[in-house]
Amino acid sequence: MPDLSTVPQEVNIEHYAGDTLTIHLTVPTEVVNGRTYFAQVRAKRGASKLDATFQVLPNAGGADIVLLGEDSAKLAARGPYSGYWDVQLAESDGSDPITTLAQGELVLVTDVTRAE
Repeated sequence: MPDLSTVPQEVNIEHYAGDTLTIHLTVPTEVVNGRTYFAQVRAKRGASKLDATFQVLPNAGGADIVLLGEDSAKLAARGPYSGYWDVQLAESDGSDPITTLAQGELVLVTDVTRAE
């Protein structure tokens, strides 16, 4: 066990594809400190291909990150999806200082009903 771990909180998510996924983040203003939220989904942690991007809705107590139903449906269009997600704060151009707030696995279960 390390004496100090800076690995962000692990939050593994199982979600129903086609539904909107909203994650509420509580982040103190001094931690945000004018930086921008970035939140993404990739099939593998080291993958260069971006599978989806969360919309970010900052608020006074942090932010809500939202994976739209349309995006979750696309991810699971060929069956259940398994990948990884994380959310971080960085300068608006993505540069330092960077702070990853949470990360984990994202599993999307294929839905049945489609409002078409």
